[in-house]
Amino acid sequence: MYLGIKVGPDNWREKLLNGLSVGHVEIYHDFDLDDDYAPLYAWLRANGVRGRLHASSSLPGEVMATLGTPDVEVREASIALTKRTIDVAAENGLDGVVVHSGSYLVPRLNEGRVEVIGPDTSSEEGRRWLREALAELADYGRARGVEPLIENMPGYEFAGYGPMDRSYGVDVRFVTVQTLCELGEAGFSLCVDLAHLYTELMVAQRANGLHGSVREAVAQLAPYARHVHLSTVTPPWNGTDGHSGFLESDYALGAIPERARLLALLEPFA
Repeated sequence: MYLGIKVGPDNWREKLLNGLSVGHVEIYHDFDLDDDYAPLYAWLRANGVRGRLHASSSLPGEVMATLGTPDVEVREASIALTKRTIDVAAENGLDGVVVHSGSYLVPRLNEGRVEVIGPDTSSEEGRRWLREALAELADYGRARGVEPLIENMPGYEFAGYGPMDRSYGVDVRFVTVQTLCELGEAGFSLCVDLAHLYTELMVAQRANGLHGSVREAVAQLAPYARHVHLSTVTPPWNGTDGHSGFLESDYALGAIPERARLLALLEPFA
């Protein structure tokens, strides 16, 4: 693995044109911002910087893409959207796309607030839909030289976006760590998000304590990981992901994992 930073069309100049030496980037990709990406891709090619995409687009009506729902229309639209992202990666010489495993319910944004609109399903049925969708995406990506990387999700969705609202979490029944382990065992490549592990296991309330549970999950997921998100989470401890960092200002707010624990968590990936 290689250390890199995450950028997008709104901040890549600030991050990449300031003299910082970067060999790898992850680019959050949203088709609504498509026209803003061309200069970034051109810069990557000109400077020999390697990259991967993060599939960040929503479906029409601000419905969040998800691959494990029994809603055929949403599931097929989510697969098609991910294929389009794989196409963009292939066309720009990028070798991977981080894909959200998603949820068994279907969330959408309604005036910036998260609400559930899709039907519920059993975990068994949801895993079946998810695995079938990922198999189709893996075949599609393989043909284009782009590897889908399945990301573990947090415990709960934000209450709202724009601005981000973590006052409470919405349970959209995200895919669990155990399901990600099963996908890894089945041959799928994973993206492990450390802050997402903390937020999921805060909700799960494992018997061996939060940090111990995260260490256990990392050990299970690491053999299948081809991409890792380094991040922390700050209070409130309600299962929502804060996408926090490693600055003194983050740790002053109580961000976890602390630096020593973070370094220990990285050992299984080395």
